[in-house]
Amino acid sequence: MSEFGEDYYASNNYSDYMQRGDRYLRTADEIVQQLESLGLNKEGLICDFGCAVGFLSAGLKSVQKNPVYGVDVSAYARGVCERKGITALKEITDSQHSVVFSLDVFEHLSSSELHDMFSKLKTECIVFRMPVVVNSGEDYPLAVSRADPTHKIRWTKDEWRSFFKEYGFMSLDLNLHTIYNSDGVFTGIAIKL
Repeated sequence: MSEFGEDYYASNNYSDYMQRGDRYLRTADEIVQQLESLGLNKEGLICDFGCAVGFLSAGLKSVQKNPVYGVDVSAYARGVCERKGITALKEITDSQHSVVFSLDVFEHLSSSELHDMFSKLKTECIVFRMPVVVNSGEDYPLAVSRADPTHKIRWTKDEWRSFFKEYGFMSLDLNLHTIYNSDGVFTGIAIKL
């Protein structure tokens, strides 16, 4: 059984995940408007890295004209995407991307997997959200983040900012109605310098 199979999306951490499609449509609309206001929604390929069952990918396809594809390690999730008509691959392409979206995904990678991905990533902009710790060495302050045994990275916001900077990105906080920063969550846009 896959670590990210059908049971994962119905676990105590994601008991209502499969009912969240409408929320992701609103999130996609808000993010695209924000990117446009910053001049960052350029023409080109969009990648939804860690697309799960395709809620955000579908939302992005409906609110803007750029081609969108998803990436997910879960065969179950990719199958759900395929049934919805969303292209979902197991790995990110080596193409240049106008924007890479990664909401609640980077923390599932090991540090070495994350560094490997960023050494190959071709994009000018990353929209991200991940759980964070308040102080190095601590656990997540939010119970929902602690409840997911697949979370591998527990970094502070400053540690994430340093990581982005190491790969030539400046990170800006992103606070919208549907996604925002808190003591336990880092949401933002990383822009290639």
